[in-house]
Order: sequence, then C-alpha cells, then structure tokens
Amino acid sequence: MSPINENIYTVNLFQRLDRFVDGIVTRKRREIFARIFETGAVRLDLIASVLDVGSTKDRFNESSNFFARQLSETSSVTLFSDQQIDPQRDIDFSVAGVLIGDASRIGPGTGTYDLVLSSATIEHVGTVDDQRRMIACCIRTARKYVIITTPNRWHPLEFHTRLPVLHWLPRGWHRRILKVIGFNFFAEENNLNLLDRHELRTMIDVNENRERIKSCRLETIRLFGLVSNLVFVIELKD
Repeated sequence: MSPINENIYTVNLFQRLDRFVDGIVTRKRREIFARIFETGAVRLDLIASVLDVGSTKDRFNESSNFFARQLSETSSVTLFSDQQIDPQRDIDFSVAGVLIGDASRIGPGTGTYDLVLSSATIEHVGTVDDQRRMIACCIRTARKYVIITTPNRWHPLEFHTRLPVLHWLPRGWHRRILKVIGFNFFAEENNLNLLDRHELRTMIDVNENRERIKSCRLETIRLFGLVSNLVFVIELKD
C-alpha cells in the first residue's frame, strides 16, 4: 500500500478548491459522528480505547483525523498509519501511541481495542482481497465495535479526483482514462478502489472473523440528495 494521505493532501495550485472540498468533507464527517455517537448507536461511555486505522500527519485539512481528534476527548486513541507520524510534531491532539504498518495487515491481537474505526481508508488499501483482509483485521482487533466508512462509488462526484461520473465506468476503463488525463496516482488500484454498499457488505459477511459479529448496520450520509458516504457499524459478540 502506498503512503496515501501525503499524496492526496499536498498543498498545490488548487488550494482554494481543496479548501472548499475539505469543508464539505468535514461537514459530512461531523454528520457521521453525530449519527453514530450522539444518537447512541455506539455508546461513548463504553469506549475506553480506540484504534484509528488510516491516520495521517496532514494538518492542512480540517477533515483529516477528524474522528480520532473527536474521540481523543473521551477515550485513549492509538493511531495506525502507513506514514511515519510524530505525535509531537504532526498532530494537534493527544494520542496513546502510533502504530506504523499496512491497514490490510494490522498487527495487534484479538480484542485489543474497544473500538476500531477506519474512516475513508478501505478504498485506498488495494485489491478486493486486501480490503477483505483489512476488514478481518479490524474485527479481530476490536473488542466491542468496528466502524468502517467509505465514499459511495455511485455518488456522481468523486472527491479524490474532483471528477464527475467517470468512476461509474467499469473499473478497467476508469483507470485507463485517469492515466490518459494525468491522474496516474489514482489510476492505480493500490491507491483508489471505490466500493458500493453491496460490495462492502459482502466483504463484511464473508470475512474470516465473521463469527465474531453480533450485528451490522448501515448508515448512509447524503450530499446533494444522493448517498455520498457509507457507514457500517459492526457490534461484536461479548
């Protein structure tokens, strides 16, 4: 897996557009947080430890590490990233530690953290097999809950490239066109592999640790009236 966030969030000539898009992403993440935690779908009073899978040292965008920052106010948060994050220099909130590795091969043992949360990371870990392994690792590592969020492939705007509807084409065509128009980074499967609700639900249902799942619910977030984000909340058996 490539170091995703550093490539995505580098300050560039389109800084104003990036700020605008980041504002939208931040609002959607606030909505997700409220939908999951403030309604009691996941009880914060039961969450003492959190593993945030897919953390970044980016400080340009308010949306980066949004959930880890929010949860650090009530829980002990550990970051898991493919970047070399220095907690003293690269982030502006308190964490228990930083683990470096591949999100499809998370190391900690079974039931290490009350909550394992991954926000908009699974679409960046590689192939379908890599994505399925990531889900299995998250479920194994969690004690009570797993939350996985990802952009909906069928929303007309693709927020990584800022391009409309092109990502609706068959994946092979989509990647070839991205290369032709200069989006070489996102043309690689290892860097962007979008999912829809049915694909992600199937991965959850068939993962090797599925016997640990007590329940799985889907929350959908809308933008311009259409589903833009998928949020799967997985509760684990005692």
